Amino acid sequence: MRGLIRAGSAVVIVLSSFSAVQAATYYVSPNGDDSKNGGTQATAWKTCHKVNTTNFVPGDSILLERGGEWHERLDASSSGDADHPITYDAYGSGAKPRIWGCDVLENSKFIALGNNNYAYNIADKADSSLQDHVFIPSAWINGILIITVSTNPITDGKVYTACTRGNVIYSAHRNHLVFRNLIVDETAGQISDGAVGGYGIRIEGSTDVVLENCEAYRCGRLHIAAINSTGFVGRHLRAAY
Repeated sequence: MRGLIRAGSAVVIVLSSFSAVQAATYYVSPNGDDSKNGGTQATAWKTCHKVNTTNFVPGDSILLERGGEWHERLDASSSGDADHPITYDAYGSGAKPRIWGCDVLENSKFIALGNNNYAYNIADKADSSLQDHVFIPSAWINGILIITVSTNPITDGKVYTACTRGNVIYSAHRNHLVFRNLIVDETAGQISDGAVGGYGIRIEGSTDVVLENCEAYRCGRLHIAAINSTGFVGRHLRAAY
């Protein structure tokens, strides 16, 4: 925003918001490179981790490539201000960016135990497991995931995933944020994140957060939640188990 002050014949331009002048747009793509500057589509970052560990200024936008998928969390690292929120959105064409709370399991690494039970060594606590994105009976015991299925996961060619993280989109007590056109899917429940974990999209301890055209599926606890927050606005949201 600019204001004009006339003094005689002179015109003085006053910049009312220095941070807005400095605002930038950053791009994130599965084909990107975190060592680059993120400032153009050609120099896009690769990971949500890079986004989560970067400080932003009010008015900045972080755009994830449509059609892209990430098996990570997306945490707000900085606050915007009332007139210049920090925006997380999509760019390009195609499906909305999808952020998974699960990890894909390699079929060849399953171990047959008999009686339709199979074991998988996994370091992170896995709250639940899915076969072709449908929940199946499972349990995590001291680093071993046990699933029960009627087909052999080693040879059946199906996709197996284990939910290892929740709070996949998290406002992290930051303020003046916009999350738009993003999808979260297959999140863990309380085993991985403790008694307060397992949400798909978690807006907590924040002021003035807009959540728009976002979707959450197959979440271990709650799909979308606003907790101890003020000025939250949700528009055109979808959630399904």
